[in-house]
Amino acid sequence: MISWLASLFANPWMLAWLPAVAAPIIIHLWNRRRYREYDWAAMEFLLAALKKSSRRMRIEQLLLLLLRTALILLIVLALAEPFFGAIGAALVGGPRTHRVLVIDGSFSMAFRPAEKTLFEIAKQKAIDIVRASNEGDGFSLILMSETARPIISAAAFDREDVVEEITNLTLPHGGARLLPTVRSIEQVVGRVRNENKKLARSRIYFLTDLGRTTWADSSGAGQSSAELADALQRLAGQGEVDVVPLAASVGSPSATGPVNLAITDVRIPTAFATLRQPVDIEVGVAQWGGTSGTDAVVELLVDGARVDQQVARVEPGESAVTVPFTYQLTVPGEHQIEVRTSGDRLEVDNRRFLALPVKDQVRVLCVSGKKDSTTFVVLSLDPDHGRTSDSIVRADVVAESGLLDGDLSQYDCIFLCNVAQFTAREAAVLKRHLERGGGLVFFLGDQVRADRYNRQLGTAEEATGRILPGTIKQTVEADEDNFFGFDPLDYRHPLVKVWENNERAGLLQPNVLKYFRLELAGDAGDSAADERRADEAEVAVALAYENGDPAIVESRVGDGRVLIMTTAGSKSSVTRRAQGLRPWNYLSTNPSFPVLVQKLWRRAVSGRLNERNVAVFEPISGSLSDAGSEQPLSVLRPAFGGRSSQADRTVRITPDVGSAKWSFDETDQSGIYRVDHGDGAGQQLFAANVNTEESDLARIAVEDLPAGLTAQPSASEDSDVEAVVEAPPTPIRQSILWTAFALLFVEITFAWWLGNRQI
Repeated sequence: MISWLASLFANPWMLAWLPAVAAPIIIHLWNRRRYREYDWAAMEFLLAALKKSSRRMRIEQLLLLLLRTALILLIVLALAEPFFGAIGAALVGGPRTHRVLVIDGSFSMAFRPAEKTLFEIAKQKAIDIVRASNEGDGFSLILMSETARPIISAAAFDREDVVEEITNLTLPHGGARLLPTVRSIEQVVGRVRNENKKLARSRIYFLTDLGRTTWADSSGAGQSSAELADALQRLAGQGEVDVVPLAASVGSPSATGPVNLAITDVRIPTAFATLRQPVDIEVGVAQWGGTSGTDAVVELLVDGARVDQQVARVEPGESAVTVPFTYQLTVPGEHQIEVRTSGDRLEVDNRRFLALPVKDQVRVLCVSGKKDSTTFVVLSLDPDHGRTSDSIVRADVVAESGLLDGDLSQYDCIFLCNVAQFTAREAAVLKRHLERGGGLVFFLGDQVRADRYNRQLGTAEEATGRILPGTIKQTVEADEDNFFGFDPLDYRHPLVKVWENNERAGLLQPNVLKYFRLELAGDAGDSAADERRADEAEVAVALAYENGDPAIVESRVGDGRVLIMTTAGSKSSVTRRAQGLRPWNYLSTNPSFPVLVQKLWRRAVSGRLNERNVAVFEPISGSLSDAGSEQPLSVLRPAFGGRSSQADRTVRITPDVGSAKWSFDETDQSGIYRVDHGDGAGQQLFAANVNTEESDLARIAVEDLPAGLTAQPSASEDSDVEAVVEAPPTPIRQSILWTAFALLFVEITFAWWLGNRQI
């Protein structure tokens, strides 16, 4: 009620004096009861004389009472300062407007042309529109981001509540898509129109910087421009659609946009970090806009302390310059890596983060399905058997039956060598290991039962979930006195690239007698056209046999990687030939075998950091043991832009077979997220980083807006909102005061005349 009165009056608290209007009426009624009536014969003649004039006197008294009452009422209204437009709309009940405020939430709106960012300017313009609107108008608020976020999806009529919601908006560190936003607007407008019949018309306001990445590719991923055009046409049929550009302070549209530096990537080529060797860190820096290069100062921070700094020359263009750093970590546990640059007016993409768990050694578990099936693998992993202080890998060996005896979460990679079969529980445990970013490496052999593999790890309905990259078929055996050789597929996959121009190393030497044929799932085959595609492919063939069958296949499961070699990893797997028992291959005696095993485990754990490092808006997640699932989890979100770290948020935990899973999806800000496991169990660090597509600050011209959108003049920080909203209601205090003074003069004159006439 108070906010409603505030929209009608400038000083609504002065209306508390309205009861004073009754004072003249009370005094009048009180004076009428000050005497008693008695019948007196002598008065009958006087009453008869006065009877003719009594009607006139009553009317005169009522007029005087009305003047005095109106005088007090006008004085109170003048002090309350009513708005003429608002009062008129409320009394007349004219058409009301449903105003939908759509604020661009792409992180390019963090660009700071002057004292305020474009996002802050957009919020102020939205508040101005709310305050300048007429009484009875309803408001909805939508933040245009990766997925449209309706902040107020119904029609809100309390202006102060709407202003508060706008004020509390924070800018996500992601992009924005127009088509999902238009669909969300359609739903909001349709719902409000059905629920509020008095809101006869709609008006939609887009407050945006007209960034090219949002508006030129405005349909969104996988959507057609025709679909967007249809949606805009439907929206225009429901009401007026205005685009309020906020780019006046940025400058006129250009092909390049303002100069903007950005950290595009921070990565560790080895995908792991130990205390046994320095960590190599590669940083990508790019420049958008401008015609000349920039000397970018790139700083490396470890756990909040600056440890190194380099200067790199960055030329404008989409390709990034790689800046290398090397740092020796001395303490195991959770570490945060941050890389910074500066020198432009968009701060969001000037920082990038990496959550890096550091161990003393990489733990590898080798599971043996047959005696000696892991001997050469273990020797290749750790030739010194951990005797030297610089040994990176610590390898443990268990029999096939002991796979579930220990805690697999302590291992980064698991080698499964000639394991005969898997139970459903073992398959579930391996699947969770992969989802946490762990690696699996399979060497097949003469113990392998293909049907059991396919049932528990493959594509059959009984499978816990796909682990294998395809279906294991029958074995293939070379003719007598013949061997299969390898085809490196032009060394396109990074796993075998080390052997390029080094064919004497022995990788291609024909020494395989027998292997399993693997039928790949989906369109894989020669998908590793280059290293980038190999990293992105779900299934990729790294090495093939000369006849085209896959020899080493890589697949991605969750954040982990599976590598399967379709032949054996030792000479313990044998086949019967005319000469007697012969090993499946002689790879283990090949000088390339230790290098191959090293490449396999490094490739298998390359997804380990993916679990800890995500893009903005991607959820972070993990697994808990049965005991851990009882502990409370909370997440401390990152601080950014001068804000302190945001308060703890609770984490959603869902039960799973033999454990529990937790996930947290409020990752709309870039930075380090700290997951506290409670009861002194320590913290895990996770990093969320921006997609630097939004770093391109080039914008489109208003003439290039999609059909159906009406562009208003560009709005800067100091511009008003007259172009986008009707004229605001005006106070009429002065007119009321003049009327009150006139009534006061009339009341005095009329009272004097009545008093003198009756004497």
